[in-house]
Amino acid sequence: MNQTDIILSQIMLASIEGRATTRKLTETRFDCRNDVVASPQTSAIAVSITLFNEKWLSPGNDRRIRRKLILTLTNAESDARISSKTVTVNIPGSLMFTEVCAHLPFKAISLPLDHDYNLIVTDAATGVQLGHREFHVFPNRYDGRKIEDAFSAEEAGITTIYGSRLFSSLSPRPNDYASVRFNLMYEFNDRLDKMPDVEIRLYFPDGSLISRFHTVICDNPDVDRYHVEAPFLVTDDKRGIVYAEALIDDVAFAGVVFRTEGPELKGGQSGKHLHILDDYSLRAATNRFLEQDTHEDEFTEENFDRLLDEFIKSEKEATSAGNDTEGNGRNSDKDSHEAPDSLSNELQQLVGLTEVKQKLITYGKMMKFNAMRSEAGLPVVSAPLHSMFLGSPGTGKTTVAKMIGKMLHDVGLLSKGHVVVRERATLSGTHYGDHEDLTLKALEEAKGGILFIDEAYQLFQQNDSKDPGRLVLETLLTALADENNRDWMLILAGYRDEMLRLFDMNPGLRSRIPEANIYTFDDFSESELMEIADRWFKKNKYNLTADARAALVNRLSSDHAARDRSFGNARHVVNLIQTSILPSMASRIMDKEMPSQESLTDILPSDIPAPSAPMQPTRRRIGFNP
Repeated sequence: MNQTDIILSQIMLASIEGRATTRKLTETRFDCRNDVVASPQTSAIAVSITLFNEKWLSPGNDRRIRRKLILTLTNAESDARISSKTVTVNIPGSLMFTEVCAHLPFKAISLPLDHDYNLIVTDAATGVQLGHREFHVFPNRYDGRKIEDAFSAEEAGITTIYGSRLFSSLSPRPNDYASVRFNLMYEFNDRLDKMPDVEIRLYFPDGSLISRFHTVICDNPDVDRYHVEAPFLVTDDKRGIVYAEALIDDVAFAGVVFRTEGPELKGGQSGKHLHILDDYSLRAATNRFLEQDTHEDEFTEENFDRLLDEFIKSEKEATSAGNDTEGNGRNSDKDSHEAPDSLSNELQQLVGLTEVKQKLITYGKMMKFNAMRSEAGLPVVSAPLHSMFLGSPGTGKTTVAKMIGKMLHDVGLLSKGHVVVRERATLSGTHYGDHEDLTLKALEEAKGGILFIDEAYQLFQQNDSKDPGRLVLETLLTALADENNRDWMLILAGYRDEMLRLFDMNPGLRSRIPEANIYTFDDFSESELMEIADRWFKKNKYNLTADARAALVNRLSSDHAARDRSFGNARHVVNLIQTSILPSMASRIMDKEMPSQESLTDILPSDIPAPSAPMQPTRRRIGFNP
């Protein structure tokens, strides 16, 4: 059996109290924290496993996978087996990923808590270990108190990414990083073996939410002083009043409000200003900000309406700004007019991708600057070309690669500027030894342009030294090291966490791809998905009626809320239009005896498919991949 046709992508855990049932399993909320909280009533560890169907990339027809996996729960210190379960995996050939859920018996009342455990996933047929996850189990009560009482917040605020000094208001440079930081006091008399991760949720003025789990850092063990901080990228839509909450085991124990667009106000918040908001809203966060003592002279109640007006105005501009040409396009960036002409016009046709746009504008300026120095007979320091694109499917990675190829051709760094797209299946081949010929052929085709390798993380199988994907990487690294062959560019693309893991495990790649050449392609928001639909309809001369618009907004909001790793973003919108909306419209019109000219363009609510999944609440947890 081919052990590489199924890849373990992610393991998420939770605990179940009382009798473990299928219903409880389906209602369990999984996330990617590194610890689990258990009570004497905890009877099982719930497991959610995401698996990648590697056959999905194969050219053949037989892409379906049927497999039995053994899930084993062990004591991480003694390796003693606690429980195990065999689960059946059935991945249709049409799916790239599937999720498998199960529960393993875990009698918390008789097992050690404040202790490390291992979950091991093994292929039942081959005995090959597909992956494992070590996690820590905390008791729900410790030292006579609940685990969420382990810390109290003494002070919090915004800080620079490299500093620890707290501010209540700060204005980072465009597309720079800042951090929210909570200075903590450990409250238990007895010390835990490990400290629980703290979840930090950031609520931004544009309505978006970012949630991540972070390790608590000890500053002074003698006086039980700790801190936790969460970095975030300050884009234009993230500027304004921000609310951050710190949580343990889903229970918030502190909250802070700060501002990300000056003036600079030194000093964080403490005391009553760290109480959590009962329910987040922009008005509630703004009121909290106005109440903070350090801001009484700078911000008064009469400024409240102005702050709201600025927010509403920015939202309207972000929604209406967009170019009417085709693309996956978002609103324009205020500095875009300064970019080289060969790049800026095409960039403004893209929806979103704020961070990518800004980096490309800077990159384009550097290329043009070097070209001018070369023309003037001045020495030029060559900038590294090879790059990494991080993001989900349908976020515009291939589109941006084509723009970069054109830009580098225009400034004379690439002789052709074309893009050759490859993936694991087209580089590793079907027989041992095919990889070298196929990779060299791809490099030859990409000469003068860009070799774009999609889902490049699949080339690296950590536990298989003879995997052909690893040999493809070795061939690529040999080509990267050839200083005499500089007329080409390599772009490795794929999901963020897997790509960064590939990057960390390959020093050769790290030495050839600088941090500045790593681009993050964020998923599209609900409004951006709708903008993509609007542009498609306008380009193809369809008219979306008001009621149909409301129905499509509802459908895309539902799809966005229920999205998983395989969500297609812009591709999902176009597929929805072409495979559902237009066929429904055509059937409706062709049932009429004499369709009017207007009916050939107007899309009605009945043409929009109903939401395929229930809407998620606005205030939801957003997990992350460890």
